[in-house]
Amino acid sequence: MGWGLAAPFIVAIAAIATYIPALSFQFLNWDDNVYVLSNPWIRAWSSANLAHIFTEPYYSNFLPLHLVSYMVDYSLWGLNPTGYHLQSIVLHALNAALAMFVVKRMLGSSVVAFLAALLFAVHPSHVEAVAWISIRKDLLSTTFALLTVYFYLRASSGAQIRRPSGVAGRHGRSSQQYPRPGASRIQGRARRGTGPPCT
Repeated sequence: MGWGLAAPFIVAIAAIATYIPALSFQFLNWDDNVYVLSNPWIRAWSSANLAHIFTEPYYSNFLPLHLVSYMVDYSLWGLNPTGYHLQSIVLHALNAALAMFVVKRMLGSSVVAFLAALLFAVHPSHVEAVAWISIRKDLLSTTFALLTVYFYLRASSGAQIRRPSGVAGRHGRSSQQYPRPGASRIQGRARRGTGPPCT
């Protein structure tokens, strides 16, 4: 296994090893009873439940993927808290690995990316999100935020993009390349003097 594959795996293992004690934790009286124990909408994969989750707020929040993650847990574990904590730990491990890819894309250094992701994996600031089942929304939002940044940086690794011909035509210009405002701003500041973008 090359370093490119081993490094994110090591980071993920570090995240799991740090938070694996949470598997023995129970549900908390703060919100877990509302989001999981007394939530009728996570008890079955029915069209009515899914329609309600994706169209109506629950407990003053509109967080459909958050509730769907509990549906997955309930279908696998019932109301066994170990399974719910397991998904949260796995999500944190995934986020730590994604953090490594994002930092590598920004800075171009595998070593810096590995160390930054390792710090992310074991940092105690994540305890609330990982160990408290109701705060899984933070883990999920982090997953999608990291994916968004990664694919943005990947798409913006070139100097220019091509505007669709239909859009260009409306402005009286043929299909040609336009600079991307702000695309290199993030990379430029983070990667100044580090050479060409990594692929």
